[in-house]
Amino acid sequence: MLEKINPFSAQRKQFSPWWFGLKLGLILALVAWWWMQYQPQDGEEMEEQQIVLPPDEEDAAPAPDDLTQITGVGPKYAGVLQDAGITTFARLAEMTPEEIRKVFEAAGGRLPYPTTWPQQAAQF
Repeated sequence: MLEKINPFSAQRKQFSPWWFGLKLGLILALVAWWWMQYQPQDGEEMEEQQIVLPPDEEDAAPAPDDLTQITGVGPKYAGVLQDAGITTFARLAEMTPEEIRKVFEAAGGRLPYPTTWPQQAAQF
């Protein structure tokens, strides 16, 4: 009678589902423990592993344009615009004539008449 209950018995030829379940459960528990050991514990470890790529050429600051190609903008006016951070035709095209005059008022000196500068800059 003891041989029928004992799963370790070599004479037993029947399939034992609880013994199979015990083995499977043990294997799953070991795999789960192993998996949890190698997972990051907090967000700090994830940040340390991030790869920082150099900026693309598109993200870099655009090369300054030759603003003297606009009618009415000479080297001195172009210098005032560049000192104010307006170095491209696209940036100049976004501005209104009033905003451009305010830039020159803040710089002092002679005030231009930039009524057509944004339209001319948009053509480049």
